[in-house]
Amino acid sequence: PGSAHGAEAGSRRCAQFARQDLESLRAEEKRSDKVVADLQQDKKRYQKELETKRKQVEALNREIERIIAQAIEEARKREEEAARQNSGHKTISGSQAVDIKLSGEFAANKGKLPWPADGPVVESFGKHNHPVYTTLVMPANNGVNIGLSADAEVKAVFDGEVKRVIVMPGYGRCILVQHGGYFTFYCKLGKVNVKSGDKVKTGQVLGHIDTIDGQTELHFEVWKEKEPENPELWLRKK
Repeated sequence: PGSAHGAEAGSRRCAQFARQDLESLRAEEKRSDKVVADLQQDKKRYQKELETKRKQVEALNREIERIIAQAIEEARKREEEAARQNSGHKTISGSQAVDIKLSGEFAANKGKLPWPADGPVVESFGKHNHPVYTTLVMPANNGVNIGLSADAEVKAVFDGEVKRVIVMPGYGRCILVQHGGYFTFYCKLGKVNVKSGDKVKTGQVLGHIDTIDGQTELHFEVWKEKEPENPELWLRKK
C-alpha cells in the first residue's frame, strides 16, 4: 500500500508539472503572438513613415535638380551674351572664367574638404535596408546625415555663392551653394545667416542646425552639375 501511495503521489506531481509546463508554454505562445502582432503593427507604421519620407526625399531632389538646372542655364545665357557682345566671337566672360577656376579648385580638393559640422555620420550615401525590418528599403540618400548637438554651427566647405535658401517639408531650411560646376547643399537648419546671392568663404558659418522630428542632424549633399556624389569621398578623413 505504501508503495502504491508513493506511486500515486508521484503521478500527481508529474501531472502537476505537466500542467505547469503546458500553462508556461501557453503563456509563452501568447507573449510570442503579442510580439509578432506588435512587430507587424510597427512595420505598418514604419511603412507609412517611409512613404512620407520617400515623398519628402523626392520633393527635395526635384527642387535641388530644378535649382541646379536653373543655375547652369543662367551661366549658359551669360556666356552667350558675352559672345554676342564680342561680335560673335566665342569668348569666356569674366564671371564664367571665375566659375571654371572655382570648379577646378573645388575638384582639386576632393578628399580634403573640411566637414560642414562636427559629428558622426548617422546615415551614409545611397540605398539602405531598414535595420530591423530588413525587407523594407529606405529612400535613397543623395547625401549623408551627420548627427549634431542642438543649435550646432553649420559651415561652408568651400568658397562659393549662395544660390538659394529654401524651406522643404521634413528638411527645414536648406542652403544651396554653387562652386562653379559643383554644388553643396545643407539641410535641416533652423537659423540661417546667409541669403541668395551672398558670396561665402570656406569655414564661414551658414547657420545653425534645427531639431526636426526628434532628430538633430545635418543633411549634406555634393553635386557635380546634375549628378549627386558621395560626400564622404569629398570630405577629409576624420
